[in-house]
Amino acid sequence: MINLIKKIFNFFFKFEFIRFGFIGFWNTVIDFSILNFLIFLFQTDNDIYFLIFRGIALIIATTFSFFANKYFTFKNTDKHSFVQGTKFYLITAVLVILSNVFFSHFFLNLFNNYLYLEIFNISPDLLNKNLAAFCGLVLTIIARYFLFKYFVFKKK
Repeated sequence: MINLIKKIFNFFFKFEFIRFGFIGFWNTVIDFSILNFLIFLFQTDNDIYFLIFRGIALIIATTFSFFANKYFTFKNTDKHSFVQGTKFYLITAVLVILSNVFFSHFFLNLFNNYLYLEIFNISPDLLNKNLAAFCGLVLTIIARYFLFKYFVFKKK
């Protein structure tokens, strides 16, 4: 049974995009765990503290993501980690802004004008906002993968 699990694990993880998704999953777990730990620890409703906690969680999760993607996803052994890290953080920051400002806004306008769904008593407005955020996220995940692969961790 253990050998079967190992074979399945090795089969799936030989695909780079699956490794990228696996790291993305753990990155999200780390991000939200740290955020919620800080909220719980400091017990504050202050929005400024929330933004500070969000920034701390994002920096730690992005640092984890950098090293995990460098060594696990892309199996990169290049010694120029500072240059790669700078590119990685810059791409991440730009894509977070694009996702939240441009892509989500674009999809929200599209869905509000052409889509009306009501599922499980969820308001169409709330559903459209979540769909827009999800679509923005999917676009940035695809963009991150290719930018990280061919710009940050490109093989020489």
